[in-house]
Amino acid sequence: MFAEEGFTKEEWKMMKETKKIMGLPNLKISATAVRVPVFNGHAESVLAEFDNKLTADECRALFK
Repeated sequence: MFAEEGFTKEEWKMMKETKKIMGLPNLKISATAVRVPVFNGHAESVLAEFDNKLTADECRALFK
């Protein structure tokens, strides 16, 4: 079921919780949630865009 903004409840929840956890209420974020039936597991894929060029190590440090 999609909300007026075009996101599902799960996508909206991911966006809201990410902003809260990171303490960045104005963070520009978009989420896509897909449910796939599996026995075990949970995964997340992140695409991040930054104003300045970063190395992979610098990016990992920011996410920590």
